[in-house]
This record gives sequence, C-alpha cells and structure tokens, in this order.
Amino acid sequence: MSKLRAMFVSREWLSITMSARLEGQEVIAMIGKQEFWDGVKGICSMIVPFVVILRLVDGDRPAMGYLYEAMDRAKKTIKKYYEHPDDDNEFGDKYIFWSITNERWGNMLHHPIHAA
Repeated sequence: MSKLRAMFVSREWLSITMSARLEGQEVIAMIGKQEFWDGVKGICSMIVPFVVILRLVDGDRPAMGYLYEAMDRAKKTIKKYYEHPDDDNEFGDKYIFWSITNERWGNMLHHPIHAA
C-alpha cells in the first residue's frame, strides 16, 4: 500500500502528463481511500482459491478429484465474501464472481463423467 502511494509522489509519476490530468488526480484520490483498499483485499481473497485451481489443472497428475474440492473451497470463499455485512460493492453486480463461477462449474465441469 505504501509503495503504491509512494509511486504517485515520485519524480517519474510527476514527469508524465497523466499526473496533471484529471484522471491521474482521480487515481491518486482513489488509492487514498480505505474503501479502495477494502475492495482490493476482498478481490485478493477471492482470487487466491482460483490460483490454487489453476495450479492443480496445470500440474502433471490427474487433477479432477482435487479440482472438485478446490472448487468447493473457492465457492465457499466467494460466498463468505458476499455475506459480509459491510460489503458495499460499487463496481456493478456484486455477485458477478459467484454467478460466473456457478455457471462455468455447473455447465462445463460438474458432470458425472468428470467425477468418475
């Protein structure tokens, strides 16, 4: 967090034209707000289970059994995030990760042949 803030007061940032534009000033204001960092923390907590899944399917061993467990964990993590009482997601549909995960898992991967 402090390194990102330091970037926006560095000589390099001040030397580019974006730093003087309205968009650049809006970015600086945005990263200074706690709501931004809370959102970053939430997104990171949801992404970690998917990184685990990607590692599983990229490995050399058969992964389908492990994938089922990893997907259950990922879905629980997403559900836990969205059940948080202080969740004020201002970036569109707050359940987008949940709906995408359910749709992909249900329509493409969650079949008896894969479980076998």
